[in-house]
Amino acid sequence: MQREDAVTTNQQQRNSLSFDQLKHAISSTLPYFYVEFIQSTTVHRLPSAFENRNMIGKYLEEQNVHIQQFSLVGWVNKRLKLGVNSKEDYMALITTDKWPTTVKNIPVKIIKPKFILNCFVLVVRYVSHKLDSESVKEHIKCTIASADNVKQIHYNVYEQKSNDFHFKVTDLIEYNTAREPGRISIANHWLSITPFLNGNRMTYCTRSWKTGYRHEQCKTNVQRCRICLEKITKKEEHMCTKVPHVIQQYRAP
Repeated sequence: MQREDAVTTNQQQRNSLSFDQLKHAISSTLPYFYVEFIQSTTVHRLPSAFENRNMIGKYLEEQNVHIQQFSLVGWVNKRLKLGVNSKEDYMALITTDKWPTTVKNIPVKIIKPKFILNCFVLVVRYVSHKLDSESVKEHIKCTIASADNVKQIHYNVYEQKSNDFHFKVTDLIEYNTAREPGRISIANHWLSITPFLNGNRMTYCTRSWKTGYRHEQCKTNVQRCRICLEKITKKEEHMCTKVPHVIQQYRAP
């Protein structure tokens, strides 16, 4: 019985993750909008967070800015924090200038996020090494007018057989249109185009492939294959079994 308890405790310790790790893994990829009340008043004298949300939502609806209900609402000092889960809602809110200027006769200032998110990033995959990077970038921009910041992805693993390029798309209609066919023509090649995925957003090491810390914090000099997790002494000699191993458990660096 004691042996079983010891095994269970051992497993729990190995599989346990810190609160910061879990918070990083499940946090939303969509940043928040803030409503700043610029009149001299206290939070206690302001309408409640949910009352504010309902009034702002109703006002936007009257201005033909159609979104689902705000998925997150709360106070940060005297600022009201509002969040959405949908990319369509996010783009509708960030591109409109029809936000209210007052709430219950209290002047407000709307503070929007100032950047395009990774969830609006596409990736062109399997680009031949023979194709010049500048030529690839030019083809992408000719096909998708709002493509911006086109860059080649450099992986921290052994040499790839082809190149991948990622870029932001600042127009939601173009973003959705580009995703639908799943292909893009570059120099007479039909290449895959997919959304950029953040994965589970868990911090992990690209050397040991264990969670809980990043590459620069790793204390081992042993490089492992990201698929089979076997040690790699010489990249050109490594023969991956192609059998995935999922033993990347939390280890303090």
